[in-house]
Amino acid sequence: MQRTLWLACADGVYGAPGRALLTRRLADFLADPAIDDAAERGRWAELVRGVAAAPAGAAVPSELAGHAELTEPLSAATRLSALRASIERGLSPDASAAAPPEVADLISSLIGEGAPEELPLLDRARELRQVIETGAATAWPSWRDEAGPTMELLRSDAFGTRPGAREVALRAGVRWLTGVADDLAARAAVAPPGEVTVRIGGTPVRVRRSGPASLADAEENIERTQRLSERPERAGLATAAAGVALVGVGAAAAVALIVLGVPAIIAGGVIWYAKRRERLAAAGWVEEEKARVRARAEQAARALDAHHAERAHAAAAAAADRNAIKAALLA
Repeated sequence: MQRTLWLACADGVYGAPGRALLTRRLADFLADPAIDDAAERGRWAELVRGVAAAPAGAAVPSELAGHAELTEPLSAATRLSALRASIERGLSPDASAAAPPEVADLISSLIGEGAPEELPLLDRARELRQVIETGAATAWPSWRDEAGPTMELLRSDAFGTRPGAREVALRAGVRWLTGVADDLAARAAVAPPGEVTVRIGGTPVRVRRSGPASLADAEENIERTQRLSERPERAGLATAAAGVALVGVGAAAAVALIVLGVPAIIAGGVIWYAKRRERLAAAGWVEEEKARVRARAEQAARALDAHHAERAHAAAAAAADRNAIKAALLA
């Protein structure tokens, strides 16, 4: 019964006096020192996370992806903005509420339930009637039945669909909602890092707002893994030189050595030419890869600089949202 009357008063069925009575009773209940403020604030915060979830727009540029210290403050600001919009909608209920159906049901229940000493007989009569009519007996709802824990009902009303109950619950939960708003605003105001590490080509690179902090490790990794050695060229030259030596000796001593020396010269020359072309091509690719890494690092630095500006704007907007929430709830 109390829950039904609670909703009826919130909906304005009993006018301003009914709303005032409900507000006063809730205030008395919430003043109970036994209520664990910290735990309750956590429950409201969890509720807000579900109601005011951060959309995908809170993501940072792809160059800075994977850094929670960059994404979380923006998500907090986005959730705070969504919370403000939800609270402002909830504080504008329809004042022309009609009596909800459960009020009539309550009156019928009270009339049909009888006096306390009649309850066992009436329950037995209902049970017999149900068995005769349906073949089974079900529990008969009583106005004494519990609707649920008060705090759970209050939190449910705060972001529910019933306008009157929602406004009452939002104002009753002001100390927890403003606490959640303070927390989100503080998280949105955290200063962004001046330097982050991004991975480019599998190598970590530190970048600042002004540009790459150091590219030495990335360039060294490219050199180590991609630049080709000159040793295959020297082996080709050595083979060709051996062939020349055989030809020279053969000219002076034995013609057969010339037959062995000429192919060696040709093979050594081919090896030297092919490996030199490969090495020069790889050297060009190495320089191109260094330039690509440098360009990506500079792009990440520009993204970090833009992120700083975005964070400043988000922090200012979050502070304004927090102040608006407090002003609306305390009005």
